[in-house]
Amino acid sequence: MPEGVVERLLVLNPNNLDEVRNLGLLHASLGESRRAVVMLEKYLQGQPDAPDADSIRKYAHALAGDVARWN
Repeated sequence: MPEGVVERLLVLNPNNLDEVRNLGLLHASLGESRRAVVMLEKYLQGQPDAPDADSIRKYAHALAGDVARWN
């Protein structure tokens, strides 16, 4: 699975926040909203002023809303 590649990259370099974001987006595309939110929030904690922070924050918020509705 594609997420396995990104997870391996994170094992090699756990501080690579771009890969953390990529893994979050990948989880979202696979319908794994809970895992996506965790990764995207980790990215935002480390990169609160990233150029894409606002759009990632909105996307993570929308995904978190989906998760809340499912519970």
